[in-house]
Amino acid sequence: MEEQLTDIKELRQIPDPPRPVPKIDPTHSDGKLQHAPSDLSLPGSATVGFLAPADGMPGNTLTFGALFGLAIRQVFPVILCGLAGVGVAFMLTPKFAARVDIMIHLQQPGDAVVRYHSSQAVIIKNRSFLAPIARDMQVEPDDMERNLSVDFPKGGDIMRIEYSDHDPGFALEALKRVVSAWQTATLPVELEESAAHQIVAQPAVLSEPVFPQPLQFAALGAAIGLFLSMANAIFLRSPVSRRKD
Repeated sequence: MEEQLTDIKELRQIPDPPRPVPKIDPTHSDGKLQHAPSDLSLPGSATVGFLAPADGMPGNTLTFGALFGLAIRQVFPVILCGLAGVGVAFMLTPKFAARVDIMIHLQQPGDAVVRYHSSQAVIIKNRSFLAPIARDMQVEPDDMERNLSVDFPKGGDIMRIEYSDHDPGFALEALKRVVSAWQTATLPVELEESAAHQIVAQPAVLSEPVFPQPLQFAALGAAIGLFLSMANAIFLRSPVSRRKD
């Protein structure tokens, strides 16, 4: 028992380990206390404070090169798919459109004008109206109706008729026949409604093809590339991909 008491007394007399003493950097201009990171660590204890990376070791900050590489990896699929969309547009067979603008004169209230405009579009797009023209042009009426469009831009009094085809000469000839047949069919209606029409822009083929449009294909390709880039970034950050690494 006496020996145990003696051991306990000896343990109590063991001094505590020295605490770290802050060091003052004499070269510092403001004379504030500067803690040396190496002096704040004790054997068997956790490191306190910030330890700078050793010489030659990369820190936690992103360098310009890393940011540039990350941007390239994210933007490259967008650019590549956009260029691919432009390439696909130039590979497709272009489709040209012939157009004519016709001014409709109608001396009636607003509701009657809207109704009359709608009736003219119905007449031109009617299958029975297009059937004789399609037969003469040796095409299917459904194909002619699909390639024909009637519109009143901005809700005005100008009726715009367009016919599109891969052959610009065929598109122009089909449009001329449609306009000629419409003028004959609408004459009784004009007499009844006290209306008239005037061709303000003669039938002509547009200089640029209506399909395909490279800018639209480029935008579509860029959107696909952006989706692929985002999907790739999400997959790389997913737990499954990190588990495989």
